[in-house]
Amino acid sequence: MVIGIGGGSALDLTKLAGVLASHNGKVEEYLNLTPYVMGYIRNSCEKRMKDIYDAMGFSSVSLLQEEASYRCVVKLKRLVEDVNIPSTLKGFNIPDDALEDLTKDAIEQKRILARSPMPLLKEDIYKIYKSPFDSVIVEKSGR
Repeated sequence: MVIGIGGGSALDLTKLAGVLASHNGKVEEYLNLTPYVMGYIRNSCEKRMKDIYDAMGFSSVSLLQEEASYRCVVKLKRLVEDVNIPSTLKGFNIPDDALEDLTKDAIEQKRILARSPMPLLKEDIYKIYKSPFDSVIVEKSGR
């Protein structure tokens, strides 16, 4: 199984397209957490997410940047669902008690974490991994 935790960069989206292409559109072993990551960090990169929303073919002309970034997360989640990419850890029979180990592994990914528009602490990463169990996109509180 591959877990994609991309932050929505062009590289992340290219990797997603590559996974789809190499598996003939079947991605049973690919779990994409991009909507959960983007939802969590949304308030730290609203402009970038507004641009992604526009790049996806939607118009943000009449929207505040905050609303456009929120809609971007909703559309990303819908995209993952529409192409049948699994988006829950439960779907892979990963138990809730595995979250600590996943979090410990993720916190060691210094290169990836350094590129985040928001500093992510261990608690943040845990919340990001936890959100797919509940199928709820959570946001980091505060700005």
